[in-house]
Amino acid sequence: MESKRGSECPLHGAGVRPDYLGGRRLEHVVASWHLYDSEAPSGPLDVWLIDSEAVATRITTGTDCCLIAETSAPFAGYDIAESGRGEVAPINGETLAVTMGGSVASRAC
Repeated sequence: MESKRGSECPLHGAGVRPDYLGGRRLEHVVASWHLYDSEAPSGPLDVWLIDSEAVATRITTGTDCCLIAETSAPFAGYDIAESGRGEVAPINGETLAVTMGGSVASRAC
């Protein structure tokens, strides 16, 4: 299946345009991680940027490694039985957390 535009994912579509974030303040950053036994998580699976208008923008990757941006609320943590647990929590002290309270000045796509 071919994409209609060069920047559109053939599996997931174009996603949301991040233009609406311009001028809004980043209030919260929430992320999800896969936790298994005592192993340290390798990094977030999903990241939600929650702005001053209370809009949550989810950033994640698809199974085809494309970048997905969509508006959706963070989901609750979930049990994956013997494979571990999906944990969803605010990011504190992480790289994105240092930008909280700042305005989104521009975007690059």
